[in-house]
Amino acid sequence: MRDAAATFLARALHFLADGFDWAGRSHRAPFVLAWAIFAALLLPVLARPDLLSGGWRWLVVPALALWLFPLVGHSVRRAHDIGRSGWFVWLLAVPLMGALLVLYAATRRPVTRPRTGSSLGALGPVLVGAMVLVVLARTIWVPLSVVTGDMKPALLVGDVALMRRTDAPLHGEVVAIRRADGTLGVRRVIGLPGDRVALMDGRIEIGGVPAAYAPAGFFTERLERQGPRGLVPRCAGGAVGFGGQCAKRAWTETLPGGAAQVVLDIAPRPTDNMDPIDVPEGRYFVLGDNRDNSSDSRVAAAAGGLGLVDRAAIEGRVTGVLMSYAGRAWWQVWTWRWGRMLEGVE
Repeated sequence: MRDAAATFLARALHFLADGFDWAGRSHRAPFVLAWAIFAALLLPVLARPDLLSGGWRWLVVPALALWLFPLVGHSVRRAHDIGRSGWFVWLLAVPLMGALLVLYAATRRPVTRPRTGSSLGALGPVLVGAMVLVVLARTIWVPLSVVTGDMKPALLVGDVALMRRTDAPLHGEVVAIRRADGTLGVRRVIGLPGDRVALMDGRIEIGGVPAAYAPAGFFTERLERQGPRGLVPRCAGGAVGFGGQCAKRAWTETLPGGAAQVVLDIAPRPTDNMDPIDVPEGRYFVLGDNRDNSSDSRVAAAAGGLGLVDRAAIEGRVTGVLMSYAGRAWWQVWTWRWGRMLEGVE
């Protein structure tokens, strides 16, 4: 029994090692086995797409991504074995055609003539390795574009933020929210399920305990059209003319639980006051940091706001800024805000 287990382990390790050696050949059995393992990983996802949105994604997505490298490796080796170029394997990614080509490769007899060299031997592993890294990275972090000014000054129009999928959010965390139309918005969590939240003159109360506020100077920016939508920021004291400095008063807001953030105040508005509401189970009360220029839980979804946000609509926590641009599009390199690259979000 021990000898049989040792033999099985040796063969399994040899099978895996061959998947990383793209210069050799694979006969039918290892090629079919590689695809059978891939199918065993993929079919549950096709049958239950919700596996990619629940806790199972931490197991399913990395397993599929990590198996991609030996799968392509054995496919390249099988192409060599039937006298085809390694570039043949890229056709396997084409729907339906790929399935037919897998059957074709599995049934072809090996070819004994010498195989000519291919640049895929060097370039292919690099490309597939990059794909694996991208898939694994997107399991943890997802980039999203900030196209509105609701979260100034933490997030600016033109920021490309990084979202990390997390469990239930906490007070003060910045989260990405999936709206009914499928787009993503970013807001800050103020009220958790069970909290009683109220607003008086723009100041938050949670469970009857007021947040603390300290002056933080002014947030200033150039008055100009911002981002792909060409939005124009609102300024305290009215318009200053294009090209002028648009200022808003800033405050450091500390929630009863200790979470602190800088929020902006432009002028008194009806949404500065809100009667106490109880946040029900499975819902969250969120606000934008740019309080007088934000569409959030103070306004019902039917009226253009977000209303109380369902837990299922919260995609994850925004943890940082990958890159940022002040122009109308990311490719306008001369408008990049280099100082915001890889900056954290609090």
